[in-house]
Amino acid sequence: MERVEMTENEIILHDYLREIEKYYKLGIAKEHSYRSTLQTMLQRLLQGVTAVNEPKRVACGAPDAVTHLKLGMQLAALDLPKEEPSN
Repeated sequence: MERVEMTENEIILHDYLREIEKYYKLGIAKEHSYRSTLQTMLQRLLQGVTAVNEPKRVACGAPDAVTHLKLGMQLAALDLPKEEPSN
């Protein structure tokens, strides 16, 4: 079988998916369990960006995460999907 070489970005995304799959398979992970992995992936993928989990409230509310350029400019505020309640 021929081995396919992955780009650096593909490796970063592959690592991210493998890590969240590991948490998911435990069967006990909640929303916050995945956030540090997302933070790490964003910072590896987007060089020069700082991702912050659970930042302080801002004018638009309380985002789950934000990304900033080194200059302090906010790039994005993320509101991550919430868990479905289990019956």
